[in-house]
Formats: sequence, structure tokens, C-alpha cells
Amino acid sequence: MSISEEAKTAIRYLSRAQIQATMESNGYQVYEHESTTDLRQNVFDDVLNGVIDASEVFVDSRALPESRDR
Repeated sequence: MSISEEAKTAIRYLSRAQIQATMESNGYQVYEHESTTDLRQNVFDDVLNGVIDASEVFVDSRALPESRDR
């Protein structure tokens, strides 16, 4: 699977709060001791592998469903 340049750019510019919201809405737990760089790489890898839909990186994190809603 591949990832668009637009999605790559969007992931690069996500704030930690946006990364956390994206991951949590996909069932992950995010801890304070995890670096933003590692979390960003996890999002990138999951988008690349189809675990997280690429469209989610373009959505305002407040609009993402909570994990229990999936």
C-alpha cells in the first residue's frame, strides 16, 4: 500500500494532540512518556498499512469518533 504526498505532509504537521486523538479514535492508548516523534511514526505506519484511514489525518481531531464509537 502507498501513502499520498498530501497525507505524508498532513502527518508531519499534526500536533501531538491531533496525533493522540487520531490514535485513540482507532483504539490505541497514548501515554505521556511516548515521544511525539514515535507516535507520529506509528500514525504514518498505520496509514501506510491501512490500519488508519488516510482521510483521518485531514479531519479536525475534535470531529473524530471516540474509540468506543467504532
